[in-house]
Amino acid sequence: MRHFTQARHGAPWQATTPEKTVPKMSARNAASPPSAILIRSFGGLRVYDLKANRVEGACRTIGLGARQRQLLRWLLLARWGAPLEVTAVADAMWPGADGAAAASNFASAIRRLRVLLGGPASILIEDGTVALDHGCCGSDLDLLHGDMAESLAAFGRERAEQLVWRLLEDLAGDNPVLLAPPDNQDMAERIAAVGLAWSRLVMRLSQVLQCGPGARLVMQLCERLERHRMADPQLMAQWQSMARRLDAERPQTAIPFPHETHKARAHCP
Repeated sequence: MRHFTQARHGAPWQATTPEKTVPKMSARNAASPPSAILIRSFGGLRVYDLKANRVEGACRTIGLGARQRQLLRWLLLARWGAPLEVTAVADAMWPGADGAAAASNFASAIRRLRVLLGGPASILIEDGTVALDHGCCGSDLDLLHGDMAESLAAFGRERAEQLVWRLLEDLAGDNPVLLAPPDNQDMAERIAAVGLAWSRLVMRLSQVLQCGPGARLVMQLCERLERHRMADPQLMAQWQSMARRLDAERPQTAIPFPHETHKARAHCP
């Protein structure tokens, strides 16, 4: 079964986030919305084009369904603070960008995507990896890839906190965001793959947010994922144990909104 269905064209997404939780973006970010979202699938690369119904050089273009638009919404809001409409998805392939590609090859594919689209691309990958591309140089690519701890430092505490807030908001509804697993698995394996992808992302965020309000945000995200049966039990138990210990060591009165987190950062080492 294909996960991508015909897109519904109409009004763009409506922002449901309270104004006080929307992060303030720099002039550079506001002036440079993404040209596309690149998702590395198990069968190659899919390019989500935000401006047109096709990407030059792509193998084929197909419609984007409501679930896929919701899948992208939190990443767009976390980075640019405004809703953007996704109109289509195009399948494309690049050498060295298959499912087993190293981080260097993946970054090289993103640079080629910049040239193809004429601008930066933000990336959400189905294995839980997140990359934020905000420039024309390789050093401007923030990449959380696999379990490589060295790539986490560039992501930054504030950006990670904003990301967790968006995830919590989208998981609060009846139709939570889902990372679509491969098409050739039965339903039980699909659910397990989704939970593992979410759990890997949470574990990476936990390495950035190891104390203070950020740690409690991630623990709240774990609880929300478990409620939706979207979490890998082993990884979630590992994180929750660590998070509760950290929370006990650094007690705080309440989970603040993103614009208030600077008040609590003095408690972090």
